[in-house]
Amino acid sequence: MIRGAFEPLKEQVRRRAEQWTNSVHGQPLPVPIQELARAIRIRGLVFRPLLSTAALKRAGDGYLIVLNPLADRTPSIELVEVPPDRWSTFKGSLRFSIAHEMVHVMFYEAVGGEIDADLFTRHWKALETACNEIASALLLPKRRLLAEVGQQDLDIPTVRSLVKLFGVSTESFLRRLQQDDMRRESAPLDGFLTVVRKDGKELRLVAPYIRGDRGTGRFRVQDGAGFHELGLPEAIEGALREGAEIDQKVKTRWRDDEFIECQVISCRISEGPLRFLVSLRVVAGPEKYNLSESI
Repeated sequence: MIRGAFEPLKEQVRRRAEQWTNSVHGQPLPVPIQELARAIRIRGLVFRPLLSTAALKRAGDGYLIVLNPLADRTPSIELVEVPPDRWSTFKGSLRFSIAHEMVHVMFYEAVGGEIDADLFTRHWKALETACNEIASALLLPKRRLLAEVGQQDLDIPTVRSLVKLFGVSTESFLRRLQQDDMRRESAPLDGFLTVVRKDGKELRLVAPYIRGDRGTGRFRVQDGAGFHELGLPEAIEGALREGAEIDQKVKTRWRDDEFIECQVISCRISEGPLRFLVSLRVVAGPEKYNLSESI
């Protein structure tokens, strides 16, 4: 296959995924990916606790998804095969891992089941990225997600409710909002949503989602950046590091002689490791201020 053939293939798989999600649009959430699994001949899931990696295996004329395939070489570990009709209770990162491997199957089927196709070898990074993107769209379909959001603001209570409803992780939800088809649809409110994870003594930003002119102009940070790069008062970072939940207004510098005022809210979402969902909404500014004023 010639170089450049991957993008049309990706579009083909993306369209198939979208057609399937539209076909189950009216069904109860979370999205019933087990139905798609049966349609593409995935016979089951083999897994063990403490998941770390994933792979696919042939199973007759179909496939098995193996989570942490290193377990195959560990005789003391008893592997359990779970058929798709028992997947309905799976949540969070487990559902995403399953969906990712399902998209791999969709790619393989699109080239006649040729798992070792040269196209995939030459474009493996693009393939993995595409599987992540399409898996996210399977679990959080644009049409259904917009219907559930409706006129609500994407504040912390709404995000937590949607994460539970769709059975995904908070990180997966925020990354879905950053994909091109969703970014164009998001409300133009100035703000910032991110997961903050405690990493040793440091706080790291995970899947930061920035929106609005003032938000994008002020909070230019990347996934994995240190919390301090937000330029907020040190007291905010210190409180989070100690596990405190926050709801307060703060001033932060906009440009040399201007500031904005933000409402900072945090909600603890896990203890080990310590993780928060943090929202920053720009509520005033940019405005002039006295350079001698403490911010």
